[in-house]
Amino acid sequence: MLRHTRQPAGRPTPSAQQTGTSFIPAGSREEGPEPTADASRGLSRRPSSPPDGWLRHHRLRGLPTLPGSLIAELAAEHVTRDHPATAMTAWHALDFHRPVTARENGAQSVYRIRDAGSRQAGLETVELIGDVTTPDGRVLQRGVVHARLSVAHQPLIPTPPDVPVAPDHGSGQPGTPVFYHPRCPIHLSGLVASLAELRTWQGGATARFHPEIGTWNGRFAACRLPVLLIDALTQLALLTDGRSAAPDAAPGTARVPTAIDRVELFTPDNDTGLLSRYGGAGITLGARTGHNQAEADAWAAAPDGSVLARVIGVRAAPAVGGTGQ
Repeated sequence: MLRHTRQPAGRPTPSAQQTGTSFIPAGSREEGPEPTADASRGLSRRPSSPPDGWLRHHRLRGLPTLPGSLIAELAAEHVTRDHPATAMTAWHALDFHRPVTARENGAQSVYRIRDAGSRQAGLETVELIGDVTTPDGRVLQRGVVHARLSVAHQPLIPTPPDVPVAPDHGSGQPGTPVFYHPRCPIHLSGLVASLAELRTWQGGATARFHPEIGTWNGRFAACRLPVLLIDALTQLALLTDGRSAAPDAAPGTARVPTAIDRVELFTPDNDTGLLSRYGGAGITLGARTGHNQAEADAWAAAPDGSVLARVIGVRAAPAVGGTGQ
């Protein structure tokens, strides 16, 4: 059963040049000429400050790094160019091969989303590739694949599924995610540290979604998907081991996602729309380990219990020496 997509009040329809990622299109007058020779292969973006300054709150080994949910947003932007009348409803087989950083050792990083040659009805596979250049435009490394994923699109947004009810929000032990610690290899702060009232136990976790968007509200108002909510669900999935939010958790034990089987949306709202509709801390999050204990699933629910989004099959590796997001 499907229901019609609705556009939240006050939310503009994004275009290829207006997205919550706020990447300056490579080749624009603001950023100078495109330093790669094949810009026609896909949508090019260069992380730019101040528009992308919020990425300083999402660091991997000290470098501002794109969360996987922002890569999904870029993929949706790319697919929307060919299918402007459809809704992006799911992302399949997200594989994160290399971190996507805003800056690397003083060099500028330019990234492109390109078609990966696999197209089916309502499903397109894309890759995010990167060129690393010096400030004067010299290419240091060209065409490296950072991520690969498939984007599902259809005219209508699916009806929310039923999911197992999580334990009462008061169950489990209160804690703080290890990756909110400033000495952690992956350090999340500010608006990205969006888990409130966290409780964890072996095999599960609950929290409330409470990002402090503040002055970045306009950036996320133009996104196609709730970037911060999907990132919060991914964070919660990483905490189902029962150790990563304990008071004695060592920063070096933090993990980063390397792959996600599926991300599903059951709302047309982005982060700004959701917070306007349900208020701060009005959205409850739940997570549990999968059958093989090496994966975890997480979901977000509105105050009436209806599912807004879920991530399925989150796999992770240690942040020290890891390759994920």
